[in-house]
Amino acid sequence: MNERLKLCALAFGILTLSSCRTIYYPNLQNVADLQGKNDANIVFNPSNLQASWAFTEHFYLQTNLQFKPSAWSDNPEAVTTDFRADRKLAELALGYTKPFDDQIRFEIGAGAGFGENIFEEERSIIDGPTRYLRYSSQLTKYYFQPALIFRPRPGIGMTFSMRASVLDYYNVQSVNYSFEELSSLNLLDLNVRPHAFAEPAFGINFSKGRLRLQNQIMWIYRVSDTPINHQRLKFSFSLIMKLNGKYLKNTESD
Repeated sequence: MNERLKLCALAFGILTLSSCRTIYYPNLQNVADLQGKNDANIVFNPSNLQASWAFTEHFYLQTNLQFKPSAWSDNPEAVTTDFRADRKLAELALGYTKPFDDQIRFEIGAGAGFGENIFEEERSIIDGPTRYLRYSSQLTKYYFQPALIFRPRPGIGMTFSMRASVLDYYNVQSVNYSFEELSSLNLLDLNVRPHAFAEPAFGINFSKGRLRLQNQIMWIYRVSDTPINHQRLKFSFSLIMKLNGKYLKNTESD
């Protein structure tokens, strides 16, 4: 009877914590808003570092880096868990931009990236043994992102973007996770087939000189069949620094 209670407590702990083991946290959508050749900017965010550079009047390059570590401890129903996660992603993209008029600009970009996810945890039951568990996977990401930039007046800008992302996980390794645990965490079939997402986003930014303060909200919709634990709504605040003073006259506050 005592063993059954321990197993029930462990199962309850797994179900309670499964929603926290999110494997896909989308990175910030990088809407470049570059005005012409050699215009460039850098985006700073607690978990993202991004840069864009226009090498012609219409074509630009982008790079996106994401770091998403997390750690927590919990003790539901006598199951003590110490959890650590490390998520990394690096992307490179090519884009095209064209102004419609002085207030509206269109851009479209496509890119690819590589990343890694690592979960580590220690689970212990009162008067029972401690289990060490580890799950790791690598991924390749492909994305396509059109966007509109609307700047109704100097110093204020709005962005509307729609990113289509495809994630392909591989090189999956699991240590001490049972079949049932992997299934409950949506990790069992992670690398069976690619995962596709539609990710609309809206951003607003306020600028003064070389600096912009940006707020972005993004919705994440899974459009493929294979289950995966993913973030569904993302708010982010970022600081953008313009690197080429030639274009500041188009973005400065009055």
